Amino acid sequence: MNMSKTWQRMFHTLGAAFIGYTILDSSIQISVFSGPSMEPTIQENDVGLVEKLTPYKKFQRGDIVIATSPDNPSIQICKRILALEGGRITSDGSYALWREKRVVPRGHVWLEGDNKDNSTDSRQFGAIPLGLVHCRLLAKISPKVEWLATSNIPVNSS
Repeated sequence: MNMSKTWQRMFHTLGAAFIGYTILDSSIQISVFSGPSMEPTIQENDVGLVEKLTPYKKFQRGDIVIATSPDNPSIQICKRILALEGGRITSDGSYALWREKRVVPRGHVWLEGDNKDNSTDSRQFGAIPLGLVHCRLLAKISPKVEWLATSNIPVNSS
């Protein structure tokens, strides 16, 4: 084999590796979680696998997502989507016929932590723009692997 073919193969291999890395880096990442707002689903220092492609598709009710805090843009928050645009939610985030109901505006989602007593979420800051939601949690991978399928996650609002 001559030297030019060796260089050509090496160039193609490096190019393919670079393209593969770029695609993987822009679609999946590992995150370490802190704070009690998603307990018991997510504990302090759990490690999760998040995907960044859902924003280009559609989020679903029940998805656990990572978003920029509307109160402090330097902080990322992890919450569950309880309602999508057009969804109805009561003023305290629960379902009851006699309470005031809000409609989630177009282009927004209603986010709440699973630990209702220890979560700052849409009950305080209201529905947030979809543009602040960056990725969706696929699985907890530490301390043990646990896939988080949306269809298996109960939600408590209408």
